[in-house]
Amino acid sequence: MGLNAVLYAPNTPSLIGDMGVNHTATEKALEDIGRKYRDRVKTVIVVSPHFVTSGAFGVVLQDPLKQIFDFSGFPPEFYEKKYVPHGDPEFGKSLILAGNSLGLQMGSATGWGLDHGAWSPLHRIFPEADIPVVPVSISPSLGPEKHEVLGKAIRNVSDGGETMLLVTGSIVHRLDLWSKGSDHVPENALKYLNETTAHMINGRWQQIWHMPRDLARSASPEGGEFPFRILAGALGDNAKGNVLASEIEFGAASLTTIEFSL
Repeated sequence: MGLNAVLYAPNTPSLIGDMGVNHTATEKALEDIGRKYRDRVKTVIVVSPHFVTSGAFGVVLQDPLKQIFDFSGFPPEFYEKKYVPHGDPEFGKSLILAGNSLGLQMGSATGWGLDHGAWSPLHRIFPEADIPVVPVSISPSLGPEKHEVLGKAIRNVSDGGETMLLVTGSIVHRLDLWSKGSDHVPENALKYLNETTAHMINGRWQQIWHMPRDLARSASPEGGEFPFRILAGALGDNAKGNVLASEIEFGAASLTTIEFSL
């Protein structure tokens, strides 16, 4: 496989600024990843569940990338954080061609940039913003299987071995509990979190697709199963992962951070 690194990481806004929550293990995990791969990665492909397109997968070909503050109601310092890395248009075009060759509808997304679902973990991993980034969308209208094919296209285009795939989100993403001020995570949500994490680190993707629907609804994973499908396509069934951090904030969002062995 050409990918040099594959990560699943949280994208909570609390990684950007102080929200009165302590997630030291998560921050350390992301910073350690950055130090490990700092001189081994030339391009980051980032899949954020906040970047959603319809009818086709979108690839951002801007250079430099436009930073998007797609959140509201946070303290002013959140909007003062700057993270504007270069894009990699040529790599992005190659990814589009690789996807097209596998029968995917893919094209340039001109109305987007780097949303907080991408740059909130990236500014912890590569704080100097000096590694080029290629944002790629999810597209629920295309269905789950096409997202696995997208993962294969990412693997194919990354044959040079100097590419990081960063897929972000939360396995438990219950913002309704956050707004209610609860710190209690529903039992079914925790069960989904624990079982899904175990399946991810052992490459048991089919087990995730067939999880009971009541568990999935209780956890409300960010982006649904589409981010997991992209990981499955990129990694295959022989994936092995290592959980670097597994914190939960506000009883609402899991910050599970996984590094996959290649």
